[in-house]
Amino acid sequence: MILDKLKPSLLVVFIITLAFLNPIGNITEDIENLTTNSLSIYQNNSCNISLLQFLTTNGLSENYIFKFDGYSELSCFGKIKYIEPVENAYLVFIGTHTLINLLLQSSLWIAIAMMIKKDNAIKFRPSISIAFFSSLIFGYQFASEVGFNQLSNKNFSTEFSSNNYLLLSYVLTVFLIGYASQFVLLKRLSSIILYFPFIFLISGTYQNLNVNFFAIALVNFGFFNLLKFTKNKFLLTVVYIFVVTNWLNIERIYYEYFDVDKLRGFLASSNSSLSIFLWSLVFYFLLNGLFFILKNTNINDNLLFENFLLAGFLVVISGLIATASSFYNLFIYFFFGQNKISMLKITSVEGNAWRGFLPSAESAGEFYGLILFLSFWFFIVKKQNFEIKHLIFLVAVFYGLIRSNNVSATIIFLILVVVISINYFIRDRKNRVFLYFFLTVMFLISSYFILRQNTYAAMGHAIVYEGWENSKLNLLLDQDLQTVQALLVGRDFRTLNNLYGEQSYISSSLVFITEKLTSKNNISFLPNPVTLLGVVGLMINRAEKWGLFFASYNPGINDALFGQGVFNLSNYYFDINLFNDGLILPHSSILSYIVFFGAIPVSLFLIYLIYSIFKNAHFNNYKFFILLYLLINYIKSDSLLYLSNFILFYYFVYFQEKNVLKRETK
Repeated sequence: MILDKLKPSLLVVFIITLAFLNPIGNITEDIENLTTNSLSIYQNNSCNISLLQFLTTNGLSENYIFKFDGYSELSCFGKIKYIEPVENAYLVFIGTHTLINLLLQSSLWIAIAMMIKKDNAIKFRPSISIAFFSSLIFGYQFASEVGFNQLSNKNFSTEFSSNNYLLLSYVLTVFLIGYASQFVLLKRLSSIILYFPFIFLISGTYQNLNVNFFAIALVNFGFFNLLKFTKNKFLLTVVYIFVVTNWLNIERIYYEYFDVDKLRGFLASSNSSLSIFLWSLVFYFLLNGLFFILKNTNINDNLLFENFLLAGFLVVISGLIATASSFYNLFIYFFFGQNKISMLKITSVEGNAWRGFLPSAESAGEFYGLILFLSFWFFIVKKQNFEIKHLIFLVAVFYGLIRSNNVSATIIFLILVVVISINYFIRDRKNRVFLYFFLTVMFLISSYFILRQNTYAAMGHAIVYEGWENSKLNLLLDQDLQTVQALLVGRDFRTLNNLYGEQSYISSSLVFITEKLTSKNNISFLPNPVTLLGVVGLMINRAEKWGLFFASYNPGINDALFGQGVFNLSNYYFDINLFNDGLILPHSSILSYIVFFGAIPVSLFLIYLIYSIFKNAHFNNYKFFILLYLLINYIKSDSLLYLSNFILFYYFVYFQEKNVLKRETK
């Protein structure tokens, strides 16, 4: 039975392997082993030597570092494009092509989806017109991201004409992917969302592209959700149109290329008006697609938990396998559609935690912590049957959590376990109250020993201090720089703001929080909100990161209130231009979404979410604890910038809201 389900996936894996190991090369005679002397033979025969010929001759030595070269002709797919010597190794570039990648990767992931059991009753049929309109959205999106796609695709052009074979073929391929995903997933509509934990394993990001397979599928489902247009959908759509129109009318500096790096498929690489509009469409239909799937889902909490546990185990194991060699590492990257290639070493790199298979160590730690909490809930609280396989899975997940070094996720997980344990396993109410009181006192004492290292005022100034420290003070004259340093040491932020607050290299958000911190109108017996933010930031090791955020975030009043555009970080990143070391994110999903949507929508959503969480608070409701766990973690992590985490969060918010509505109608 299992073998029958695996057959389509195994067939596609075989086809992909055959495509890469194409035995047909343009050189028929035997080639020499790769050495310094024979290097020129390989370099002079670009795309003439097949990957199979190279591996047969040279094997998988540690001296070979394999990489894909997507900027190749179709005929170069699966062949050696170029070899470059680096120190004691060789960089071996394997030719790939956007269109073949799209077909092969999509075929694999659709074949894997076919392993899910079909529904007994199929409510919806695939729609050619929906697949067509979805393909147009992604086609125009492909054309709008000029900087990214020019670097990644040969013969790229934005012109929609019969001569632009790449763009037309791309649209046709996305159409086929959309229709095929409808054909397979609509037959499994009531249960597919219960398998979303495996999105942490199969990320679905196409090699060489800024698009995601699951986004394409969800956009297709978004059209299905809008076939029945209710009053609520109409009102929300009108509000969203107003918001998008506002984004398009904002005066901004245009940046053609933003390196999305590990956020590929879920972040815009350009802030042009066309790109912002199309990403807004993707987000709109993606939300509708998720809503469509969830409202047609038959909930099975046990199946969801089992899938989380298995997915966590497979993520850890895949990360370990990826360390075996550069070759395995590269093809795991391709088969699983990773946003960022797996780490090649088990050891942490440059002081960072080991993220293994996932693109972010922080989101990895949150994922493993969530699985351990679910395991505690189902095995200890609900007394579900515990088998040997579960022990093996849990050992791997626990290893992943430890190696990710996510202290906050671990602490929050442990706090939730302690609170639930006290409620479930201590029957006497007085003993429970005493334990809660004891733990609260211990927390306050621990906080005191942390706070005593600094004064309250010094901690409260931390974010503002880091913001000024990270600003473009190096542009000042030497004499002024000495003055600035003296003012920083003396924490005289009011004078700093008065002297330099109007300079173009000082962000408007830094000026704003400095004014709030130093305002003479502050009420003496109430804590200053900027001070509280500084204390929290310092205690959770985010003061420096958040200070850098405020030093870089330079919105006008309109975009501060209503955002700069969904999935758009270009202006945040480049307007003040403080970043020189790759992709540095705000280190808070809340701050990231404030950049996207502005302070007002994010604040309103948080108020509603907190209301919803506590409206539905109950010790028998594990979703309540999970939302608390996620929300606290997202304060200090960028996890909501990844599609897998976004779906995870949406899932639990949706069913939390559903529970609230049920309770209110009773």
